[in-house]
Amino acid sequence: LILRAPGVTKPGSVCKRPVESCDLFPTLFDLCGIPQPAGTEAISMLPLLKDPSRPWKKGAITCQGAKGRSLCTERYRYTEYAGEPDRTELFDHDADPGEHENLAKDGKHAEVAKELGALLRGGWRACLP
Repeated sequence: LILRAPGVTKPGSVCKRPVESCDLFPTLFDLCGIPQPAGTEAISMLPLLKDPSRPWKKGAITCQGAKGRSLCTERYRYTEYAGEPDRTELFDHDADPGEHENLAKDGKHAEVAKELGALLRGGWRACLP
């Protein structure tokens, strides 16, 4: 995602925080000084545009086909598939940026998978800072 907001973003700045496309809506409202409609399940990225290094969401939720839901963090992608409790995926982007080694069944990563699974099932609010 590439965003440029004149007078807000610093030229050449890069942010590696996880964001969701649904956050564009409240961000545009914020940039235009328009109140965000109640009930929107997203948050404005304006604070992140001003300071890319600030604390942010724990992760961003995305869909993987018809049955899969993923949580992407700055380091991991964790995926669960509806109706398939034994089918999960966990990839460490620091060690494996191409997502070649699924760590979901690796006992050394059980705590990470448990934590990310809880965040994913908790929905977007669970991921808020």
